[in-house]
Amino acid sequence: MWLFGSALTSHRSADLDVLLVYRDLADIAAIRVAHAWADEIPPINIIAMTVQEERDYAFIRGTRARRVI
Repeated sequence: MWLFGSALTSHRSADLDVLLVYRDLADIAAIRVAHAWADEIPPINIIAMTVQEERDYAFIRGTRARRVI
């Protein structure tokens, strides 16, 4: 799990931007079904990418994301 966006640069971010890098689509499907983030404050925005997608887009480097788990 990676954190990026205003949560890393602001003391008062309006939301939490989270990147999940996955190998098994079933893991992401289980998180989506649970809606675990639906009622959180601040709101949580989740982006999920396969390992290859993250490599192709260099998302972690481009957003200066920080690993939190």
